[in-house]
Amino acid sequence: MLRDPSRLILLFQDLDRAVERWTTDLSQLEELARDSAAEAIEQIRALRRAVAQACALAEEGARAADEAELRSRQALDDAIGAQDRAAAAVEATTHAASDAESSLENWKAGLDRAHGLLSRAVHELTVARERLAAAEKSYRAAQAALSHCQSAYHTDSEGRRIPNDCSSEASRVSTCAGAVASCQTEVDRAEAEVRRCQALVDECEAGVLRATHFRDDAQEAVSWAEEASVQARLAYEEADTARMAAQRGRDIVNRFAPIVQTITAVVQHAAAQAADAQDRSRRVAQLAEAQRDRHMRSSAALRQNEDRLRVFDSPDGLER
Repeated sequence: MLRDPSRLILLFQDLDRAVERWTTDLSQLEELARDSAAEAIEQIRALRRAVAQACALAEEGARAADEAELRSRQALDDAIGAQDRAAAAVEATTHAASDAESSLENWKAGLDRAHGLLSRAVHELTVARERLAAAEKSYRAAQAALSHCQSAYHTDSEGRRIPNDCSSEASRVSTCAGAVASCQTEVDRAEAEVRRCQALVDECEAGVLRATHFRDDAQEAVSWAEEASVQARLAYEEADTARMAAQRGRDIVNRFAPIVQTITAVVQHAAAQAADAQDRSRRVAQLAEAQRDRHMRSSAALRQNEDRLRVFDSPDGLER
């Protein structure tokens, strides 16, 4: 080979191309390492932003879960209180309705008794008036008999008029007058009793009317209280559902916290690996730069040797 400079020149050229390929490969490796490191750093930054957002969401979720749990507990307490108040209202209004019904029945019974007393008083008044009419008729008959007696006379043997003895008729008139007065008193008493019984009937009718209104209002209050009890029960169920939802939210937040911690640890590990990749990229860049420098020097040296060999291989060179 030393006797054929052209073959040595070809060898030098092959060697230069090989070194050039190594330099190109190393440059490509440098670029790949640089791009990989840059991509890894960008991914780490993106992951850190995502983790920061996840942590913010976790904190916001924790605050929301705390607030929801607080509101649900307050709503549940309010619903329990509403249920207790509704139950007490139902019991109170039910008792009031029962009392109102009893009062109405009592007023109706009193009205029935008042009507009975009024009927009796009216009957007694009728009887008393009939007795008064009979007494007045007897009194008028006695007066007529007395007048007739007093207007009649008889004559004695001497022809003198002698009035009749009307003492029995007068006594009869007096007796009949006493009977009329007694019957009038009885009529007055019977009329007073009728008025008293009528007033009692009026009072009982007003009582029945008031008791009916009171009973109707009490029954309506029972309906309202029962509706309030139903609404309170629904509110309790809704509050209990909200409480369970808040607990599920709290469980989700609690499960999310260790996941965020794990992701944070993974990101930190990936960041460390990215830093190592950057170090390797810098080392590869240094190697590539050194290789390019060596390639330049070796290429220059090989071209110089090629030039020498060409000169040596020429006729003029061999003569030298």
